Amino acid sequence: MTIDKNIQNILQKEENKMLNYLEWYNTLPGDFSGKIRIDRHYAKSIKNELLNSTDAYPTKLVYMLDINPLEYNKKYPGAVMYETYKMKAYSILYMNQDKKKGWYDEDMGFAIGLELIFKEF
Repeated sequence: MTIDKNIQNILQKEENKMLNYLEWYNTLPGDFSGKIRIDRHYAKSIKNELLNSTDAYPTKLVYMLDINPLEYNKKYPGAVMYETYKMKAYSILYMNQDKKKGWYDEDMGFAIGLELIFKEF
């Protein structure tokens, strides 16, 4: 399956939910990405719970909590790629919004997608 097909599948299944999250994100104060703050103390408090979880969790947490990414990839095969495809899907939705286009919009959408994956989590 190609990357484009994977992204299309995500959009077909989750586009409405993703658009709602994107609309919510745009109401937050600030002009760029980085609007969602991550409570690192809380993340550390649930580290053991995450390690024992049967469900994948955002890979950014893996790096924030010093969890071995190789072990994560073994435990949740395909989760990192799915997250990457989903960030790309968010990027597409972000770029399709009616607004003035800039040369960095695709990157902005990708970064916002990473934040919204935290929101979904």
